[in-house]
Amino acid sequence: MTYWHIQMNQPWGRNGGKIDSALLLNETPSVIGTGEWEDSQCAFFKDTDRYGRGMKIGDVVLVHEGKNPIALCKVTGNNFNDDALTAKYAHENFRAVNVLDWYRGNEIFNKVQGTLERLINSNESKTFIENWYKKYLRANAMTKIEEIVKHKGQIILQGPPGTGKTVTAKDVAEKLITGTVSETKAHQQAKFLEFQEQFKLIQFHPAYSYEDFVRGITAKATVDGIVYETENKTLAQFALDALDNWRASKKDVQTLNLESWVINELIEFGRHILFDISANGRYALNDNFSIIGVADDAFAYKHNGKNVKNPHYMKFRDICLAYTHNVQERNDIKKIEEYSGRGKDHCTYDLLLLNKFRAFLINRPAFVDPHTANLVQLKNYVLVIDEINRANLPAVLGELIYALEYRGEPVSSMYAIDEDRVLILPPNLYVIGTMNTADRSVGHIDYAIRRRFAFVPILPSDSVIDKVITNNATLLMQAKRLYQKVAAFFSPALLMGDFKQEDVQLGHSYFLAKTKEELELKLEYEIKPLLREYLKDGVLKSVRRDSDNKDQTEIDIDNLKVE
Repeated sequence: MTYWHIQMNQPWGRNGGKIDSALLLNETPSVIGTGEWEDSQCAFFKDTDRYGRGMKIGDVVLVHEGKNPIALCKVTGNNFNDDALTAKYAHENFRAVNVLDWYRGNEIFNKVQGTLERLINSNESKTFIENWYKKYLRANAMTKIEEIVKHKGQIILQGPPGTGKTVTAKDVAEKLITGTVSETKAHQQAKFLEFQEQFKLIQFHPAYSYEDFVRGITAKATVDGIVYETENKTLAQFALDALDNWRASKKDVQTLNLESWVINELIEFGRHILFDISANGRYALNDNFSIIGVADDAFAYKHNGKNVKNPHYMKFRDICLAYTHNVQERNDIKKIEEYSGRGKDHCTYDLLLLNKFRAFLINRPAFVDPHTANLVQLKNYVLVIDEINRANLPAVLGELIYALEYRGEPVSSMYAIDEDRVLILPPNLYVIGTMNTADRSVGHIDYAIRRRFAFVPILPSDSVIDKVITNNATLLMQAKRLYQKVAAFFSPALLMGDFKQEDVQLGHSYFLAKTKEELELKLEYEIKPLLREYLKDGVLKSVRRDSDNKDQTEIDIDNLKVE
């Protein structure tokens, strides 16, 4: 593939009239054009140069008008003539192209002279086009993976070591959260700090459990001794945050204002209850149950005649839902999807408190909608699970295997928090896993899990080396040569058993370096040790039989060198 830049807005020459280059690119199919001249530029365009240096199908072309870039295109067809196009644009030769990207930046293109130029050596023009093309490829790859994860809800990026699976996962997460992918990792990290509530990254290991990942019991020291409390762990808490956002984004301004007013009034009601408790020792709900305390977001209640160490907690949020849904009887509470499991089981007491709250409001100023609330924007929440296959997934996920497929539907956890066992994975929560296909020391992913995830291959590619090492032609050649030597070790004839090349071949990141010295360090301390492990573990054969049935050494790790 070769890079080119072309100007085609002055078909009559520098002193003639001008046309709009974008009009040619908006033809069906899109085209670029030039006149019929007896010079090398025309021969390059038509691919009739006698040395074979002409424009080929697959080459990348920047269309510009002076300093103004217009679009980045890829050549898709050979030269042709078309009288209708010539009548419209005055050009006589045309090539069909695919418009990869229209320019939306503000950077100028430094090369303003010439109709057509072939870019071989490194210079500002080539760097400009190359950087734009790399950005396009990256964005295009991200878009495809983004479409898959939005469709499925969860994906696993799988491939051998060194293919950039974790880096890609972070890029996809950033695209889902912010809509763009950063140019630098420092910029990406700054974004993740800004949107930290929407992004989590964890790494699985063989000892990882449901209690570590979803929900479990934690021992805590208190003044009364050790107490055991059930806590939401990474996934359950993250899912709850995403669910709160999902539900809030569905509400209109009036509902948000009403809920805010109710919560503030419940706080005042709590102060009223505490005054009664200080005077009488309790606030009676009925003859048998009483409020005994008020927390930041809940009312504590218990049976009058029982010495209960741990009371029940009636959440402000539940009472707010009951009020805004105009609950009149117990069954009305059971119909509210957002209501807690504790509230639905103890709805009699919630209804008693609700009616006392309504009586309290009679002497309070009535609700007046101020129309000041801002609508809640729906956000994407992304959980990246690195090395997802290193844990026993059925045991770690538990009932959430069902929840992954049926987003928004409640499932029952083995542990309850505030007497509520319900867990929900909302549609705005995305899970991206990474899996090293060369790691056979861990168990396989069973079919039930595979049905829930989309598997996206992230494979070794020396084209990535071209995209990263751009300013040192010698180092690029050395890195690619070493890559090809190592890749040859993974030919089917040298792989043992059922190992496949795409599952175990060393990825391109092992060959990305800024200097020859860095590449040599990677070779000695990363590439060679891993190859030796492959030989030791029976992934690779050290020898194979030739046509005369004699052993022929194929893998000579010790003599690998950067040259």
